Order: sequence, then C-alpha cells, then structure tokens
Amino acid sequence: MRIKSTFLVLIFLSVISCRAQRDTALVKKNELNKEKELESNQIEIKEGSGVFLVEGKGDANSRIKVFYHRPKDFSPTSRFLIVIPGAGRNGDSYRNAWIEESEKYNFLVLSPMYPESEYEFEDYHLGGLITDSNLKSSTENIENTNTVKLDETRFKFKVNPDSNEWIFKDFDRIFDLAVAALNSKQTSYDMFGHSAGGHILHRLALFQKNSKANKILAANASFYTLPDFEIPFPFGCNNAPITQKSLKRAFKKELVFF
Repeated sequence: MRIKSTFLVLIFLSVISCRAQRDTALVKKNELNKEKELESNQIEIKEGSGVFLVEGKGDANSRIKVFYHRPKDFSPTSRFLIVIPGAGRNGDSYRNAWIEESEKYNFLVLSPMYPESEYEFEDYHLGGLITDSNLKSSTENIENTNTVKLDETRFKFKVNPDSNEWIFKDFDRIFDLAVAALNSKQTSYDMFGHSAGGHILHRLALFQKNSKANKILAANASFYTLPDFEIPFPFGCNNAPITQKSLKRAFKKELVFF
C-alpha cells in the first residue's frame, strides 16, 4: 500500500474538510419523483445529478441507491470516482460535496447509499467480514462525547470467510453498470471514503483479492484493521480471512490514509 503524492490526491485534499458529513442535502423535487420510478440495474446517467438503483451483493431483495454526478464535459475517457459515505449513509450529500470538483476536473461521481436498516455496523463498517456478533451489548457510549467504548472481553463474533457476502464486490458491479450505460473506455476507478467509508476502503484494500479500484483513499476511520497477525481481528489479522501471501498482494495496492 504505497503512499504517493498524485494530482488526484491534491484534489481530495481540497475537499477533505468533510463538507459531506451529516449535512442536510437540498434535493430537487423532480429528483425525488424519479426515485419513486427506479428499477434495479436499469441505469441511465444523464448530464448533471441523479440517482439509480442496484442490487446489494447481487441480491434482488436488497436495493442500494447510487447517487451520481455527470459533468457537462464527460467523455468516454473521463475518470470515475466512487465515494463511500460515513455512518450517516448520506450518499446524496457526499455526491453533492464533489460536484464542484467533478465539473472542474471532469470525472464521474458515484456514491452508494447503504440503508442502515439492512446494513448494520458489521455489514457496513466491517464490510460483512463478521457475523453473529454481540457488538451492541459489548459497547458503551461515553456521555457527552461521540466515543464508544468496546469491552473486548465480552465481544463475540464469527469470521465470515465468504467473500461473496462482503460488500466490496458491489463497487466493481456499480462501476461496470455505469461503464456499460455510458459506453466508457475506463477499466478502473478511484475511491474515497470518510469515517465509515474509511473503515470500508482500507479493509477492501486488505481483504478483497480482485478489484478494479485504482487509488483508494481512506479518511478518518474510528479504528483500523492492522496488518499484524499477532493482533486479533478486527483490530489485527489474527483469525482474519487473509494469509501472508494475500497480505503481500494487498501491499501492492495504492492505499492512502488521511
């Protein structure tokens, strides 16, 4: 996971002030009306901002809204940026936070919104890597702060080794659907994730063997899975679905932390 100064990183730094945290997005009335008519995987990406639906983890019973912005000068060679929201799951306002840069640097923004009713902390922040956890009964909110204390002696869960049940493959699928809809020539995309999105993206880099993601920028996760086999998962890689060989492969990816 190489930390490297690039043109794209400088763009990310210009918006890392987190304008996309739990702000209230102004949504046009005609956009709300269009949402009611959406069908899964029926992708139409017109100039400007909009939304489409995809199936979550390839499951027809799970639907994820993907908010997009297509700049006016978009072409088949324009780049793609997938933006992963924080705990507020507010893909609309995360999309909105990138509109100015999308128009200035001519890249497509895609921001998936995972409903909290279907994707709890284990499914979203941890990407589905654990199941059957007692996380809620093992945590305590610290009064007058945004800090949560975890009692590791009580925390129990099962590791989920089935990568088909992780959310990481969703991003390639969203990208492929958008490429087909736009007749794009792109074969990879860049990613930015803040807070819960930072949780997801650094774990994608660690655990997802095959991904079309190029630059992966993870910002402000509350904790990280360290590449250390002496530390128990999810804080380290002991008992995680990863080997020394796949860890070496992960370190070839271009992951940047904020």
